[in-house]
Formats: sequence, C-alpha cells, structure tokens
Amino acid sequence: MMNVSEYASDVGVTVKEILELCNKLDIKVSKEDDMLSDDDIIILDNELASIQPSEESTEELEELEELEDIEESYEEQIKEENKAKKKKTAKPTNKNDFKEKRKEMYKHKEKLKSNIAASEDDVVLYKDNMTVAQLADSLGVPAAQVIKKLMTLGMMMAINASLDFDTAEIIVSDYNKTLKKESTMDEVNFEELEITAIGKKTPTTHHQYGERLLSILT
Repeated sequence: MMNVSEYASDVGVTVKEILELCNKLDIKVSKEDDMLSDDDIIILDNELASIQPSEESTEELEELEELEDIEESYEEQIKEENKAKKKKTAKPTNKNDFKEKRKEMYKHKEKLKSNIAASEDDVVLYKDNMTVAQLADSLGVPAAQVIKKLMTLGMMMAINASLDFDTAEIIVSDYNKTLKKESTMDEVNFEELEITAIGKKTPTTHHQYGERLLSILT
C-alpha cells in the first residue's frame, strides 16, 4: 500500500491527475495523504496503461514533428531565394546544383557500371516508382534524412512520393553505395553465374547457360 502522493511520484504524474482519475474510477480518496489499497493501485495501473501513448506512437509523432520542421525550413529557404532574386544577386539555385551533380554522376557512369564485383551490401536495388520511404528503408536511414538531402537538390518531396532513377542514384551515392535496377541485377547474375548439377558456380554466356540448363533438365 502507498498514499496518493507516493503513487503519483512513482508513476510520474501529478497528485491532481491521480485524484481526478480516482474520482473517475470511484476510488474513495480525496487528498494526497489518503492511502491506496493494492486493488486500487492495480486499477489505476491498468487505467494509466490504457491512456498513455505507446512508444511506437511517440516515435511516429517525433518523426512527424521532424518532417514539419523540415517543411518550415524549406519554406524559409524559398523565401530567402525569392528575396535574392528580387535583388538580382547572381546566386546559383539548388536546381542548378542538382543539374551539376547529375552531370557529374553521368561522367562516371561507365565506372559505376563496371563495378560488378561490388559487395551486395554496397548495392541498392531500384524498383519502379520507388518511394522516398522505400529508398530510406533500403539505405537503412530515417526517411527524414533522405528528405533533407532532396532539399539540398532543390526538391521538396513527401515521404510517399515516387523517385526517378537519376534522383535516387544521386542520393544513394552520398552513402557510398551503388544503385542498380532490378532488371540489371538479374541480367548480371544470369551472365556471370551458371547452376551446375553439383551446385558449382562458374562464369558463362547466355548460350552456354541455355545448353547446360537444358542438359540438366533432360
């Protein structure tokens, strides 16, 4: 047993809130020194557990608040850019930065394509209509972090917005990873590996793979 004041301190709420809750639950106490029975404490514990937000809900609220902060920051950034345009200052826009970064990506395109031997941990698969949330999940980072990177490219996108391959590739490169389309990965696996009767993997061509597979099946 414990009194109302001790119980309030134990559960991290005010004495006033406990007294109001006791009144709602028809528990006969009226001041902080009144004693609570074991049954009263069990009833109060169950009631508090049902009305307190879950940890998951709290995380969702924190992420929403962070996204709201990002949107406010982006709006302020747009306002500043508009002021700069009115003053006719020669400041490069984020859109131009995005174009320059895309040009730099294509400059090293062949090198990226030839890096077939990269570890699977360094390869992110791109799916058609891949969303910001899906890309963040593939990278193992919060969606808000990806949205911030998109903002630096002059793009304000919602968590469920779809990304084109070029934009996703730029984001992925910031994490020192390589983005590949699923169809490209399938083709690489088909050309580089063959499945033999004993499970050994060796380099092969389309034609050799078809002949070997046919011989195994027959």
